[in-house]
Amino acid sequence: MRTLVVLGYVLAGVCTPFALGAGDAKSDQAKLQGTWVAVSLVEKGKAEPPDRVRTLKLIIMGNKYIYQLGSDDKRFVATFKIDPTTKPKSMDVVFDAGPLKGKTMKSIYAFDGDELRICGGRDKRPSEFSSTQGDGEIVFTFIRVKKQRAESPK
Repeated sequence: MRTLVVLGYVLAGVCTPFALGAGDAKSDQAKLQGTWVAVSLVEKGKAEPPDRVRTLKLIIMGNKYIYQLGSDDKRFVATFKIDPTTKPKSMDVVFDAGPLKGKTMKSIYAFDGDELRICGGRDKRPSEFSSTQGDGEIVFTFIRVKKQRAESPK
C-alpha cells in the first residue's frame, strides 16, 4: 500500500508540469483573442512611421490570425500555433493564402497587460525582441482594442 502512495506522489510530481503547460497554452490562446492595433513596427532596425503603423490591425479568432492593412481588401490570413512553455514564448504562423501561402513565420510573443509584442523571423525563430539591418526580423507592438459597450437608451 505504501508503494502505491509513493508512486502516486511521484506521478503527480511528473504530471503536474505537463498539466500546467497545457493550462498556460489555453490561457495564452484566450488572451490572444480579439482585435489588436499596431502602435510600433520595426523592420531591419528601422521604425516605420506612426501614421502607417496605425493602419495595421491584427485580428485573432480561434487559431486564425488575420493581418488587416487599412481596408478589408488588404488582408493576410494565417493559422497559428503557440507554445508558451518556451522562453521566450513561441508562435508559428502559417499563411493560408496570397504570396506567402504555405510559408511559416517563426515568431516569439509576449504580453504586458493589454500590449502584445510579436517578433517574427524569416528562416529561424528569433531569440529576442529586436530587429537589426541584417537579420530580416520584424518587431510588432500591438495594443488591444477595447470592446465598446452599448449605451442604454435614455
